[in-house]
Amino acid sequence: LMTKNARGLVEGKWKLPGGFISFPENPSEIMIREIQEELGVEIQLGELLGIYNSVKKYPQLFMVCMMYHAKLKSEDFKINKDEISEVAWMDIDEAIQKTNIEFNKLGLQDFKNVGVAQPGRAPRS
Repeated sequence: LMTKNARGLVEGKWKLPGGFISFPENPSEIMIREIQEELGVEIQLGELLGIYNSVKKYPQLFMVCMMYHAKLKSEDFKINKDEISEVAWMDIDEAIQKTNIEFNKLGLQDFKNVGVAQPGRAPRS
């Protein structure tokens, strides 16, 4: 499942659902909250698949991506149009091709290659 952002750093870009963590949330809480906020559905959160990081020079950011396996409890999406402009099911090759978010691409590629992501793998600079 891929989403296209309606605003922010990745406006107009296809990406895996998710978002930024707020103090004092833990990573599993953020995933549950972000899916609810963006798509209006609940998930059953599964295992942590991998951790990826990315450093951007402009704007200066260090980002950490934690990828989880999750199951939707419903596909009756109530999309928050302030955050998400589109939602689409894609096969893994299409998702890899359409996202330009490097850690999404790496996680999807790892999942395709071995069925799970590779912990600690960093994008190429």
